[in-house]
Amino acid sequence: MNYLTMTTLLLALIFAPMSIFAQDEGIDYGTATVTEEYCVSLNTEVPISEYYSIDISHLDITTELEAVNNFGFISNNLLTYSVDFAAEKAYLHVHLDRTSAPKDIIWWNEYVNSLCGL
Repeated sequence: MNYLTMTTLLLALIFAPMSIFAQDEGIDYGTATVTEEYCVSLNTEVPISEYYSIDISHLDITTELEAVNNFGFISNNLLTYSVDFAAEKAYLHVHLDRTSAPKDIIWWNEYVNSLCGL
């Protein structure tokens, strides 16, 4: 039974990114940046967006696994990162519905930055 659970989990992890990228047509992405220390900053010039696209071409990432692991480290209940290694892009899903009250771009940007260096 444990083998069946582990196999199901492994398959879900393999196919989940495909379903995320297959659905991104029509999504209006905001812009965000990331430093080499994986400190993400949202564009505060515009209102909060639910989705952000992040250029990761300047990061010295050698494998897709490394990219997924590094962004997975800063994912949590409010923020979900996915990586398109071939396109050198990371995508951030901000779960706006998971806070006790609506928050503005300044709050979210400060929250995202608070995860820097953890």
